[in-house]
Amino acid sequence: MADRKLCDSCGSVMWPSEYTQCSIQATVVSRYGDSSSRDFTIDLCRLCDIKVATALYSALPHLAMAIEPKVIVLCGSSRFVDIMAAVAWMIERDEAAITMGLHLLPQWYTDVKDHLAEAEGVADAMDELHLRKIDLADEIFVINMNGYIGESTSREIQYAKNRGIGIRYFENESHFAEQILEKIRLQ
Repeated sequence: MADRKLCDSCGSVMWPSEYTQCSIQATVVSRYGDSSSRDFTIDLCRLCDIKVATALYSALPHLAMAIEPKVIVLCGSSRFVDIMAAVAWMIERDEAAITMGLHLLPQWYTDVKDHLAEAEGVADAMDELHLRKIDLADEIFVINMNGYIGESTSREIQYAKNRGIGIRYFENESHFAEQILEKIRLQ
C-alpha cells in the first residue's frame, strides 16, 4: 500500500495514476484590510476531483458573500420608498448582500406621502445619517424611477463617486425593474 493513497474526500484506495493532488491557498480579506492565508494539499480520486472542481466552480460567486457579504445602500427619493423596499428584498434574497436605505413605514404612522423627514423637521440630520451609511457601503443602488434623481440623491451619488464606491441604477438593472414594474401593473 506504500504506493497507494486514500482519497481525502471519499476514502477510496488509489494507485498513483488514479489520483490528483490539489494544492489550495485560501486567503480571506476583510473590508478592514485584515487578512489570513492558509495553504493545504489534498489527494482526490478522479471522481471526487471532478465533483470538487464542479462544486468549487459553481460556488465561486457565493464564496465571497459567505465570507463577508457586500453592503449596499439604496438611494433615491422617498416617493419611491415602496420600490426601495422591494429592491432591498430582492438584493438580499438574490445577492446575499446587506441593504440599508429609507424605511417603509406603515400607513398608520403618518399621513405624509413622501418627504417625511422634511415634514418632521429632521431632513438635514437624515441626509447626514444617509452619508454615514454610504461610508459603510461597498456600493450604492440608485432608485431612479422614470429617470428621476433629486437633489439629495445627486449629492449622495457624488459622495459615493468621490469615495470610489460602486454605483448601480435601478433602470439599468432590467431584472429588478421588470419584476417590480410587472407587480405594480398587476395591482
